[in-house]
Amino acid sequence: MTRSRTIPNPAPSDIPQDKRGEAASASDSAQAIRHNLPTLDKLEQHVLTIPLNSEGSRVAELFAVNPNCPGLAVIAKDGSLTGLLSRQTFRDLMLRPYGKDLYLKRGIGKMADGKPLVIPHDTPIDQAAAAALERDGRNLAEPLVIRKEDGSFAVLDLQVLLRELTASLTQENQRTQFLLREVRNFAGQLGEAMQQVDSHRSQLLAEIQAAKGMQLDLLPRLDALRPAFDQMGLSVDAMFEPCIGIGGDLWGCMDCGQGRMAFFCFDFAGHGVGAAMNVFRLHTLLADHWSPALRPDEVLTRLNLALTEMLRVGQYATMIFAVIDSQRDEISWSAAGAPAPVLLTGQDLSFLDSRGVPLGISKSIRYSLLTAPFPKGSSLLLYSDAVTEAQTGSPEDMIGEDGLTELVQLARGPDNRISIAALTAELFRRAPPPLADDLTCVAIHRAG
Repeated sequence: MTRSRTIPNPAPSDIPQDKRGEAASASDSAQAIRHNLPTLDKLEQHVLTIPLNSEGSRVAELFAVNPNCPGLAVIAKDGSLTGLLSRQTFRDLMLRPYGKDLYLKRGIGKMADGKPLVIPHDTPIDQAAAAALERDGRNLAEPLVIRKEDGSFAVLDLQVLLRELTASLTQENQRTQFLLREVRNFAGQLGEAMQQVDSHRSQLLAEIQAAKGMQLDLLPRLDALRPAFDQMGLSVDAMFEPCIGIGGDLWGCMDCGQGRMAFFCFDFAGHGVGAAMNVFRLHTLLADHWSPALRPDEVLTRLNLALTEMLRVGQYATMIFAVIDSQRDEISWSAAGAPAPVLLTGQDLSFLDSRGVPLGISKSIRYSLLTAPFPKGSSLLLYSDAVTEAQTGSPEDMIGEDGLTELVQLARGPDNRISIAALTAELFRRAPPPLADDLTCVAIHRAG
């Protein structure tokens, strides 16, 4: 049920004798303003509901034909309210890696907020706004569910409520002396709170910078690998840029000996602190489970078994693990749903098969070993899906593999060497930053 909050009136015993008349007058003015404020009945509401047994694709259809609707009231078979699915929540789910595959054909029960704020239709807008703003930070911007007089439900945009409240208070400004004193008190409290927020923010930024430094320390030290690279005729050009300080991507390489070098690139679902913690986990698992004698498919199988034990439901990682063998002039690899690497051999450009179930979903998965020629003069491009999913216009207009092919051709030198600087410059020209996901690009070239 709706929680309401009202401005408390001071008790008469708390007011000095010579101020009681002034306080009573101010209290009467505040009450008069409340009486003049409209109720939720007067505001624009969206009477749009969806059955609980609907799939995500139906949600997408309703939001598409109702572009101003902030959310959908989820209704059970008996007509009772079971939750609220807001447009913003649905959009965030769709933007996750594999979001459309995971949620468009899934029932909406787990997507919806099962405990939305429900407010009666005849509630004054100031009480409704107070109740809405008492919600925790995660739900603060969510729409409100209005219980109408006939027992049905409608959805109200919080911004509509706040705009109406602001307009109504402005019209009643000649009777707001009492409220102004309350606002001044609140402003002082808010100023103190903002100082605390700024202090915590500075501390958080410092911690994020420290964590970013630790994550960057996980990247390969190319100078230490230079002798092995030179012996194999390899050169590496790379770029790694988290979208919010720290992220869920990482790439690396390891000397296998005997003219063989292993390269990997992985991407955890999500970004930020949670994804970054999983990066440290997987980096540690690689150190524990990899050995030069293992094939790429054996490496992924071992990592998958370990991650399945420790990751929460909904957490997973896509990964490519490849070994370049300069003695056999070939590349062998195994993939777990990572973006398809680009292979340049001679004048040919092809995408390697990277199909596979992401790591951390099921213990029963076994990964395949694939091979391809990698003669002198060849190049390999590993990258995160931030490249192919970069938006060049509308959310549906992305770079994609066709756009990546164009980027590689523009960044490709006469010797097949791929310039990461040239590739990302053209990427940012077509899809101006900031990108919505962590960016990783690694170009490996074998000299002719």
